[in-house]
Amino acid sequence: ILRIFRMHQLSIIETLLYSVGLSAALIMLVGLITNTVYPFFGVSRPISVFPLAITLTVFAALLCFAVYMRERRQQASYSQSSTISCSLVFSPPALFLIMLPVLSVLGTYLVNWYQNTALLLVLLVLIALVALLVAFNRFIPPRLYPLAVLMIAISLLWHWSLISQYLWGWDIHIEYYFQGLVLTNGIWDASLHGTVNSILSVVLLAPTYSLLLDIDTIWVFKVIYPLFFSLVPLVLFQVFRRQTDGRVAFFSAFFFMSFLLFFTGMLDLPRMQLAELFFALCMLLLMDSSISINKRVPLFIIFSFSIIVSHYGLSYFYLFYLILSLLLLYFARIHILNSLWTTLSAKFDKGKQLIQESGSRTAPKKPGRSILSLNSVIL
Repeated sequence: ILRIFRMHQLSIIETLLYSVGLSAALIMLVGLITNTVYPFFGVSRPISVFPLAITLTVFAALLCFAVYMRERRQQASYSQSSTISCSLVFSPPALFLIMLPVLSVLGTYLVNWYQNTALLLVLLVLIALVALLVAFNRFIPPRLYPLAVLMIAISLLWHWSLISQYLWGWDIHIEYYFQGLVLTNGIWDASLHGTVNSILSVVLLAPTYSLLLDIDTIWVFKVIYPLFFSLVPLVLFQVFRRQTDGRVAFFSAFFFMSFLLFFTGMLDLPRMQLAELFFALCMLLLMDSSISINKRVPLFIIFSFSIIVSHYGLSYFYLFYLILSLLLLYFARIHILNSLWTTLSAKFDKGKQLIQESGSRTAPKKPGRSILSLNSVIL
């Protein structure tokens, strides 16, 4: 999908983030089409392995054909930042960071079978050590800050979600029930009462992964959904880095992950994990002026609609944020208010100077067209 939009100049981090978001949105869309259309052709169980595998394969083939038709007469150029050097991957700092999720998995194994929490305690100490190393600019280079954020997020989420062989919490059992109805009946009955039953991130996404990966949905909720949610701090890191520098962005994302709710309460809300990922991707698109507005708008629409079908509550907050942001942009164009804001912000020139001196990436840039407009909010 990114190649269809001709988004070749993305960094490897943005390519990962946008690809995962588009993939989750596509699976929900394909599941909805399959569930709605196939019964008219006599398929009584559209949400089963064979119909889903065939439909996803056809969609992938159509997308590949569309890419071929768009690029057959031109040579696509790719950014140098979209490649990974082997020396960086196998460097001691990278291997140390990659070791954190491994310790998380092994630590939960010791807890489940031997009631021993020693390895998980070591993991938490190592995560704190990573923060200290970044603070004093030791061992971990700035190029690995994104990897550090992602590995810490996965470790914290798995070190809690993989404890016990069963689901525990409250809302997650309701979600497990409704997706179980879909797996049992082979079709999603949208007429059933219940807000959770209206959420595609539960009733279609979870059964699709369970069927095609041939694993129980318990492990989809315990392993797959935390992987989605682990990308939220990475998205925030990218957003913060566009405003400050790498180290400040790292600690901003680390602060987000340090809350207990991040790796405890959120694991009880799989639908919320997907919705927050889409919400964070919309934030990144609003901030990412390096991509032309014609390419950002389609992604912004896709991720916005994905929020609606992922969690009803966050979609209300999202609409409130859009309206409030649009009003702030409108007031910012008023000359009197703009002059007042300039006067007030001048009092913080010292802090502004400190931020700008932290790195060349923070040099002020001329703002481009915003994808946040009256039309997008109405849509």
